Amino acid sequence: MQLLAKFYRKYPEVKYFPQGTRLNMGFGGIVEVTHPASVFVKKQRSLMNKGYTEQKSFEIVEEELGKQINQHKEELRVLRGLAGNTGQSYLDRF
Repeated sequence: MQLLAKFYRKYPEVKYFPQGTRLNMGFGGIVEVTHPASVFVKKQRSLMNKGYTEQKSFEIVEEELGKQINQHKEELRVLRGLAGNTGQSYLDRF
């Protein structure tokens, strides 16, 4: 899948972000994945279906989601730093 590979080349650290899911309780019970990479690719594909080129759709979605990805990356960096200072993982602290 080239779209996902291109995304991970730009944002390699997103591979390690936690993945959430939500269950849409409509007919059939659809499970929707909310990992940033899947959201990014889904939005990019919808723009490509509307006639945008791959590069232009990537730029549009990157402008929209890039701030959220960078904010999430910064939050994880801070959490790892706090955990490193105490000698415990941040999961052990709760």
